[in-house]
Amino acid sequence: MTTGENLLLGLQTLLLGMAVTFVGLLILQGVMKLMARFSRAKRRDAGAPVASGPLASADAQAELPIRHDEEIAAISAVMAMLTADDEPPMQVKSVRPVDPATAGVSNVWGLAGRQEIMASRRRA
Repeated sequence: MTTGENLLLGLQTLLLGMAVTFVGLLILQGVMKLMARFSRAKRRDAGAPVASGPLASADAQAELPIRHDEEIAAISAVMAMLTADDEPPMQVKSVRPVDPATAGVSNVWGLAGRQEIMASRRRA
C-alpha cells in the first residue's frame, strides 16, 4: 500500500468512527429524554410537585412542608453567627437534615466540643 492509500484508509476509518459515535450519542439522548418524560409523568400521577425551572411555581411552593418556628430561629442564629462582622468570613458548605430519632440522643463528644467553642468565644 502506498502512503496515499494509507491516508485514505485512515480518513475513512476516522469518519466511520465519528459517525458511529455521534449516532450512539443521539440514541442515548433520545433514551434519556424518554426516561425523563416517563418519570415526570409518574411524578404528576403521584401528586408530587414538578418544578419547570430553577424556581418552582406558587402552587408547588404552597405544597412544601412548613418549617417550625424553632427551626427557623436556629437557622437564623447560625447564619447570624456566620455573618458576624467581628468574625472571619465563613461559608456554608452543606446543610443536611438530622434524623429525628437520633437528634434527642446526646453525643458526649459533640456536647464537649460545643461547650469548648462557647467558652472560647466568651474569653475572646
